[in-house]
Amino acid sequence: QLLSCLGNIYSLKSIQGECLFSTEIFKALLVVRNQQVDPSSVSPGAEFEKCIIYKLLCMLNSWSKSHLDMVDASQRESALSALMELCNLPMENYTKEHRLNYFINLAGAHSALYSLQSAEIQLRDLALDYLIRLAEILAEGLKCKPGNESGLTKEEANTRKKVYTKLVNEIFVQAVWPGLVRGIKQSAGPRRLHFLRLLSGLVRTLGSAHPFFAPMALLADFSTSRDEDQNPTCFYINIQSGTAGRQLYAIRRLTLFLANPLTIASKKAIAACTGG
Repeated sequence: QLLSCLGNIYSLKSIQGECLFSTEIFKALLVVRNQQVDPSSVSPGAEFEKCIIYKLLCMLNSWSKSHLDMVDASQRESALSALMELCNLPMENYTKEHRLNYFINLAGAHSALYSLQSAEIQLRDLALDYLIRLAEILAEGLKCKPGNESGLTKEEANTRKKVYTKLVNEIFVQAVWPGLVRGIKQSAGPRRLHFLRLLSGLVRTLGSAHPFFAPMALLADFSTSRDEDQNPTCFYINIQSGTAGRQLYAIRRLTLFLANPLTIASKKAIAACTGG
C-alpha cells in the first residue's frame, strides 16, 4: 500500500493516508499531490508522471511563468519542505519495499545540492536543512544498539548498521560529497558559506558514526557548544567564519594536522577512526 501511494501520488486518500503515514508525512504528500506542474515535452509518459519522484523533480526544477529567467520559488520551496518530512520514510529495505523511499531521498539529495549551487538564499537554507536532517536520520540508524529500548537483537542491530552504512555511502559519499567538494572550490561568498556549513553539519552528524567522516572529525571540536565563540579551536567553525583571521587560523591548524596529526588529535582518537 505504501509503495502504491508513492508510485501513484494521486491515489492518496485521507483515510488511507492516516493509516500509512505520520501526520507530518501525510501532509507533505498532500502538498506534492495538490501542486500543479506544467506538462513536459520530455515526459516519460502519463503513468510515470503519477510517481512522486517525477512530480517532486518537476517542482524542484520549476520556472516562473511570467519571468522566463526566474525560478518558481514557491514550487521549489514547497518541494524542499515536503522532502524535509519525506526523509522520515523508512529506507531499511531499500532494495525491496522501501526502494521508492530511497530514490525519493537520493533524488532529493541531488536536487538539494543543485539548489546550494544555484538558488537564492532562502532555497539554499531549505536545501541545507534537508540534507542535514537526512544525515541525522541516517546517523540514528548507524548508532542503533541492541536492547529493550530499540527492540533489536544483536544480529538485527548489526544488520541495520550495515544497511545504514550503505545508505550513507550511496547518498552522502557517492552522491553529495563530490558536489560538496566542487562547490567549496568553485563558489564564493555566501554560497561557499552554505557548502562549508554543510561540511560542518555532516562531520558533526556522521563523524562519530561513519568511517568516511571519522578522520575529518579529528579536526572538529563540537563538544562544548554550537556557539562559535565557545569553540575557538574547531577547524570547521573557524573556516566558515566571515573573519579572515579565523579562517587563517583554521588553515594553519589544518597544516599542522597534515604535517603531524598528533599535534591536534590523540593516538587513541586517530586509532579509533583508522582501525576499521
